[in-house]
Amino acid sequence: MAPLNLSIGGEFFRRLREEKRYYVDKTGLIEEMLADNQPLVSLITRPRRFGKTLAMTMLQEFFDIRKDSRQIFEGLAVSKNARLCEAWMNQYPAVFLSLKGVEGQDFCSSLTLFREIAVRLCSDNAYLSESHKVEQEDKMLLRRVRNREADSSELSNVLLVLCRALEAHWGKPVILLIDEYDVPISHAEQNGFYKEMVGFMRNLLGAALKTNPSLKFAVLTGCLRIARESIFTGLNNFKCYGVSDAQYADKFGFTPAEVDAMLNEAGLQDKKGVLKEWYDGYRFGKQTEIYCPWDIIQYLYDLQVDPDSKPQAYWNNTSGNAIVRTLISQAGPETQQKVEDLISGKAIEETLTENLTYDLVYESEGNIWSMLYLTGYLTLAPEQPESGNAAGSTALVIPNREVREIFTGTVSAWFRQSLKQRDLSPLSDALWNGDAAAMQ
Repeated sequence: MAPLNLSIGGEFFRRLREEKRYYVDKTGLIEEMLADNQPLVSLITRPRRFGKTLAMTMLQEFFDIRKDSRQIFEGLAVSKNARLCEAWMNQYPAVFLSLKGVEGQDFCSSLTLFREIAVRLCSDNAYLSESHKVEQEDKMLLRRVRNREADSSELSNVLLVLCRALEAHWGKPVILLIDEYDVPISHAEQNGFYKEMVGFMRNLLGAALKTNPSLKFAVLTGCLRIARESIFTGLNNFKCYGVSDAQYADKFGFTPAEVDAMLNEAGLQDKKGVLKEWYDGYRFGKQTEIYCPWDIIQYLYDLQVDPDSKPQAYWNNTSGNAIVRTLISQAGPETQQKVEDLISGKAIEETLTENLTYDLVYESEGNIWSMLYLTGYLTLAPEQPESGNAAGSTALVIPNREVREIFTGTVSAWFRQSLKQRDLSPLSDALWNGDAAAMQ
């Protein structure tokens, strides 16, 4: 069989399609999104490396009025809905931006990184400066942004003004797509300028999402719904779709059927068991079983180069796993027991909080467990007892072998480096001695 033409880290939908790369059809997201009762602002939260950016560039290509996307959507699920395509494909101005690179060491450097994103946005839409339909004041601000002359106040209004100018020129409201909206806030919390960044993001998103009559609708993606900072306060038509929600449950990550199809096409059906052991096990929307797409593509790519390739912790290699290290380093005897249970394959029961804020994640053990769940280190247990759970608690497990190795490796490293070596549990003894049986 012909090898799959896989793209490692491919995030741009048009490029994937034009290069005839293998694409797991997720265009059903469009139909689901355009169903009745669609909110004005949708926030979709998923762990890292679950296809958020690719989904957002797919939405951009579908809606953008400046493009002809018929060919790149040909043969995909959404193309079968002729009425929807006629009404929506390339019918609205669409603005896409990703904030995943806004990771400066202080507020000033982060603002500079955001400025470059704004410069690219305004440069991509430089034709608006020549439009007689756009207000002169808006042209001036967009020009100042392009020339890197805008101050922070003007930068916080750039999305609002750009939407207003686009609607004036095209005569249609704007679809706004913001990828990884929470990266600047997460990074700011880690580097000591949290309040400054939250203030800027509140102004940016407040102007773009709350006081923007030129908005058709907006879609945001991230890892967390940021609650207490009031970034989304005042939005009367806002909905967050997290890992616990049924809507979009199968639109991010690969389903078992999609993985089976890839294995069959590549002639690698004999690898189904190892893929399931290492990379399956996530449960979104209570019941939907999901594989991590980053891992599947990486491992299938390696297998096509070398059939004897062994599975690796690909997802692990994209992060420092600081949240797991923090949990382990602060663990008392009760938490140590929970970690031991998780590593041995047992479930633990915790009360989850899905509306977290980055500055409060480490203030309680409960918040850390919630963060581990929301960011993909833990998932729902296959069976949730109908009775016997503590009030409001959820049964959680480590999803697969890859994540289990993250926990095991982090525990081992911490105990090796710890000067106190206090109250070593049977877990630590087993880890020290490499005694796998003692961990069961």
